[in-house]
Amino acid sequence: MARSHCSPPYRRVVATLVALGSFGLLAVGCASDGRSLNPPPPAPAPPAVGGTTAPGAPMRLTSPDFTEGGALPVTATQDGGGLSPALSWSSVPADVVELAVTATRSDTGAVLWVVVGLDPRSRIALGTLPGGSVALRNDLGVAGWSAPSATGAPYSVRFTLFASTRKLVIASSLTGQSAVNAIAQSASTQATLTATVSPQPGLGTNR
Repeated sequence: MARSHCSPPYRRVVATLVALGSFGLLAVGCASDGRSLNPPPPAPAPPAVGGTTAPGAPMRLTSPDFTEGGALPVTATQDGGGLSPALSWSSVPADVVELAVTATRSDTGAVLWVVVGLDPRSRIALGTLPGGSVALRNDLGVAGWSAPSATGAPYSVRFTLFASTRKLVIASSLTGQSAVNAIAQSASTQATLTATVSPQPGLGTNR
């Protein structure tokens, strides 16, 4: 039988083709082995940014200067400068757009303070009101805080925080208890804080 006479260059070409064919078969085998790369898992979602209100938490009215049932600071009385007390609030419902604060004496029922137009994100500092808020006339005819006397028989002052889901519209003719009633009718929720006014030694008689 005759032998083929292939020149060395021809053998090299054949060897190269055979090698390339083997690589192709290997690649096909790897591509069809039933395994595939899974896409990376999605990045975790960022934590939800909560508001100032915890679900189910009741709205609260507090003061940095006294606690529930505690003594009203002398600075907020006639005998200590008569400055309106500092108040703050928390857990205001997210749909509230306006707050109002009132203060009423327990012994006489006189309304000492009516403030409307309070931003839920604001607070009341000692002796001043935040921008945008307005003090209406109280039962004493004063458009502001009427400081009680710290002398005489003890009594309490009840501060009430009213929250409204709409802008309060209070007629300018309403004052004192009439204004409080109108605010209460528009409020969706409220919170209270009570302070005690007690006689101060050496301050004399009740005014």
